[in-house]
Amino acid sequence: MNPKACASKPAKEKIAEIKRKAKECIGSRKGANNIIDLFCFSQDDDLSVAVAALRGLQQVFVHYLTSKEMYGEHEREQPELSKEEQYVFWLQDQYNAAQEIFLEKLNSNNVKLQELALVALTKFVELEGKDPLHKVPPQDFFFPWKLYHEIVGKLLSSTHSMDALIMRLCEITDHDDARYFLLKALRQQLSQRPAEDRTEVFLNNMMCLLENLEFPADQDAQLKNFWTKSQEDDVQHKVSSLKEHKKLLTAVWMKFLKSELSPGLYRRVLTKLDEKVIPHLSSPLVLSDFLTESYKIGGAISLLALNGLFILIHNYNLDYPDFYRKLYSLLEPQVYHVKYTARFFHLLDLFLSSTHLPAYLVASFIKRLSRLALRAPSAGARLSIVLVRNLIVRHPNCSVLLHNPACTEPLADPFIEDESDPAKTHALESSLWEIQTLQNHFSPEVALAAREISKPANQEKELSSFLGCTSEEMMEIEVKKKQQNVVMASRRVLVAGGAGNVGSGAVVALLKEGAKVLVASRSAAKFEELKQKTPDNVRSNLSLIQADVSTEEGTKTIFDKATKDGRIQHVVASIGGFWMKGRLEDQTLEEFNDRIKEAVTGHFLLFRIFAPYLEKREGSTYTILTGNAGLKYIHPNTSLLCVGSGAVNGLSVAALAENKDRQLTVNDFRIHCLVHPKPDDPKTSDDYNLGNDLVGSAIAAVVKAGVRGQVDVYNRKDVKALIK
Repeated sequence: MNPKACASKPAKEKIAEIKRKAKECIGSRKGANNIIDLFCFSQDDDLSVAVAALRGLQQVFVHYLTSKEMYGEHEREQPELSKEEQYVFWLQDQYNAAQEIFLEKLNSNNVKLQELALVALTKFVELEGKDPLHKVPPQDFFFPWKLYHEIVGKLLSSTHSMDALIMRLCEITDHDDARYFLLKALRQQLSQRPAEDRTEVFLNNMMCLLENLEFPADQDAQLKNFWTKSQEDDVQHKVSSLKEHKKLLTAVWMKFLKSELSPGLYRRVLTKLDEKVIPHLSSPLVLSDFLTESYKIGGAISLLALNGLFILIHNYNLDYPDFYRKLYSLLEPQVYHVKYTARFFHLLDLFLSSTHLPAYLVASFIKRLSRLALRAPSAGARLSIVLVRNLIVRHPNCSVLLHNPACTEPLADPFIEDESDPAKTHALESSLWEIQTLQNHFSPEVALAAREISKPANQEKELSSFLGCTSEEMMEIEVKKKQQNVVMASRRVLVAGGAGNVGSGAVVALLKEGAKVLVASRSAAKFEELKQKTPDNVRSNLSLIQADVSTEEGTKTIFDKATKDGRIQHVVASIGGFWMKGRLEDQTLEEFNDRIKEAVTGHFLLFRIFAPYLEKREGSTYTILTGNAGLKYIHPNTSLLCVGSGAVNGLSVAALAENKDRQLTVNDFRIHCLVHPKPDDPKTSDDYNLGNDLVGSAIAAVVKAGVRGQVDVYNRKDVKALIK
């Protein structure tokens, strides 16, 4: 078709013609020449026309691949080709041309065109891998390497960030063959990419691929989860060997770390090595030079190199005798003012966790932390004091520092503050007069923490509870204590499943708002864990109702106890949990029924008994916590999670519809992102992986505001908007 003729028609007519021509291609060989017209339409300036043409091309070549119409038995170099062979080779040429068009679209400025192109290209790889276009010896493992390598090369752009597309590609890397050949492609790109093209953008794209690469959690797993092959195939190839995957990953990382990394990328690499890289290398000790050199640099780089180096020392027998001396040297006043303060204190706590450390070493850290706390901002001082308390509980020999009669005055302190070697500081001969001084700190929270050290204790405090708090936030908390929340103060909230991940975040947030919270849970042990994480000043407002919400007897017990001592104004249903135990056909009926009971029955029974009660009470709310597992298949082997979540979503739809005009306010708080049990920290996790404290605050805000209807939370921005 003449390009000018293409351009002369309205978009609607072009799209109709594209659909007709694609259908003719699929329906008969006579329509094969329509492919040329689809090529023409794919270059149209109108986005809707270009999209329709690309979809048409995808449909056509998916048909040719699945019908094996492009399969060629012979080489095309033979002197005489039959008409059938000429047709097959012509189709293969058009297929190659279509690939070039889709590859070109990966560089488009339009996200829709990019994603459409990537989906089509990966589909081509999958189908061609299953049904090659030529004869392959039975013993060979065929993979469309050339096309796959070109896709990876396009995503490793030197000029444009390709993070969104890379994330889409990484969705397939839980397949063993996709991962193996991706690593081969990355190794080749790092080896062959010209120096002028190895830009910072290229390296950031490479890092995005590496940090999102999926590796088997089971190190002894047999690799049979293939993208382009059946799991039943007996594959005798490097692709099925985890050892070979590790070799490739090691080669890729060693080449990558030799690149010229920007300071930001350098820090990003160090934050990922401990969990995403070290466990999957063929020999983790190859990172020892990189990590030890990083550790020597100082500042934030040293802080970030800590964990990887510690793992090599303790898990892989790296000999680094100066580790604790260097760690000690990092304890300087500026440690409270860097981006990675919370991470550093978390790691410091971890590194000093062994009860086999000598007392003199631990005592030096205790004294250094106590001395630093005198000059630290309020949040840093409290954090240091809590860590000092934990170290004394963990290492009873250091308790002598609390009541050392030989040293009670600062001027008589034998501790040598400027000594760089913790073995020579004379810390054990000293006392913690610094902590006694901090008992008179202007911040009530710091003073309270300092006074608690002198009390007998046999249990450590959860350090993570103090890691994310700033001095400004501590001040805000104090102000709020003076002006107690008039909305939630003395209100009673029942949180069913409040000892779980999301539920516990909501419980703590509601308590901080001044509410009295009753937690319904089957597990008294989990409730005790929740109590330990609850701030001391609100713990008295927390109580447990131990019962099974998935039985009628259990919900009756919960209702009777919740309404006996005073009326309930709010119910939050955080019922069910994560489930990942196989495909649908692998489950027994008993397992299916158990999952439905755990995920859905509790929601039904709780709503049935509390909704009529709350309907009679003005200002009451009922919050159903739901997720997106019933809307899309979020992860392999989550079949019954999908079924249960879908049923809960349906129950929520019914509850919202039936109560939209009634006094009772019902809302569906639907979470579309990941929620983890650690304090939220945007510095260490992305916007779609949030701490349960942050999500819990958003749930509390919805309860407090009396929101009616469905509330969707996709990322950190959505959560913060609700809190505000």
